[in-house]
Amino acid sequence: MPINYQETQQPFEEIYTKEHLEDVMLILDGKGARSPTFLLFKTEYCEDVVEEHMISSYYLPPPQYVSFFIHDHIKCNEFIWYKLFKSLPETFGIFDYPSVAFIKKGENWSDAKIWNIGNEEEFIPWAWSQLKMNILVENETKRKFDVSFLLDSKSDKLRKNYYPIPFSLEPHEKKNVSMYYFDRLIVNSFGNFYSAYNIENDNKITLQQEEVHDLRFWLQVQDLHDVSNGRIRQIENWANAKRSLLNLKQPRVVQNYTKDGFYKLKIPEEIFNKILTFYNDNIEYRFTEKDPKDSLINQQNYKTTLVWLGDEIRYEVASYLLPMLSEWCNCELDMTALYGIREYYKGAVLRYHVDRIETHVISTILQIHKDLDGQEDWPLTVIDYEGNQKNVSLSPGEMLFYESTRLIHARPYPFQGKIFANAFLHYKPKTDWTYYIQEDYSPEAFINTEQWSVPLYPLDHESLPPTTNRKHLLKSLETPYSNLDKNMKTVKDEF
Repeated sequence: MPINYQETQQPFEEIYTKEHLEDVMLILDGKGARSPTFLLFKTEYCEDVVEEHMISSYYLPPPQYVSFFIHDHIKCNEFIWYKLFKSLPETFGIFDYPSVAFIKKGENWSDAKIWNIGNEEEFIPWAWSQLKMNILVENETKRKFDVSFLLDSKSDKLRKNYYPIPFSLEPHEKKNVSMYYFDRLIVNSFGNFYSAYNIENDNKITLQQEEVHDLRFWLQVQDLHDVSNGRIRQIENWANAKRSLLNLKQPRVVQNYTKDGFYKLKIPEEIFNKILTFYNDNIEYRFTEKDPKDSLINQQNYKTTLVWLGDEIRYEVASYLLPMLSEWCNCELDMTALYGIREYYKGAVLRYHVDRIETHVISTILQIHKDLDGQEDWPLTVIDYEGNQKNVSLSPGEMLFYESTRLIHARPYPFQGKIFANAFLHYKPKTDWTYYIQEDYSPEAFINTEQWSVPLYPLDHESLPPTTNRKHLLKSLETPYSNLDKNMKTVKDEF
């Protein structure tokens, strides 16, 4: 009897955009999918078909081993307010619903295998056939081994005929055997336990020496490891889902203070020289950032470092720029944060996001240093109020004012140069700013003000209040903003 997949669906299983899928699969790091991944493409009109064909993560290995995501094409098309160069179905060449794309661990979009209801195989046998692996098992000892497989109880019930076949290995013999992703391979010699392996990659297993003495202990360790990895994966996937949901909802509910939302100009020379001098004098004190909860930067794969600005220079910079930012946004401001100087290195990616709604409202990026090593620049991509993506490049000595709670921004493609150094300054309005996030680390999160509350999950239109657009008479931008770059380039279609 098929289960209702909606009863088992989790918030972190939903995927909204191509960028969101890139984040959870880590494709941006150039290493392909971090685990075997199934992506169900559906619409509200094919729920019965999805249930009939049992297309659900329930019938697959657990999420710490195999990822299963869902993209509701109609719902996402209706809710995504900014312009996409390519939708998720277009990326995979999906035209029929429901369909499922499978991406093997370490592979990319172009390698995806597609299933739809026109396939000769039903979904479950097709899915398990994608998880089948050929492993070379080689015995380099003088012993004879009997090799069997241990399956978890859920898998045992659901896999039906999809089992690996036990086999024996004579001394110095090797065999190519078929097994399935996340199987546990158990090696015995003359009835005694010898060693065990988790099957996670297409590779070779070499039996050389006794590695494990107690099967029960090994299984306990593996089970604890699986539970821990499963929880970590859920936390990471929700962090990425939350960021995508904020991108889709937050710009639609917070007010704007300027006409365009961003503005490029020179850093006052006196201030820039002081920051640059401090930076050069304190480079030796840089330290590596490492925040496992940070899903904005790919720090888990490519490090970033900080040269921390001292209190005196932080106060001086914030005080000097405060009246300039207040004039630009036509409101009184309180400083909430000044951090950096952050240094990015080759491979770094800053993912699409909006900033912290409580405190990072009117913000500044100060470009302190960069060495591109002859490679292309690493511009900031912003999505403006009309939903258009634009690139903004900064040279050392330039800065960008921007409304960072409302403008989605990113450096979405890997940095190819040597080093890229920024400082960041954040303010919020003194009055009339009552936004905050409730239950920040939970799928029960809400965007709140004193007047209303918007659930972050799921996507819907009913709970959204109308966007508040405050009218502001922008002052002449001739002085001190004479360095505005009026020729911002629209992002190319392939970007």
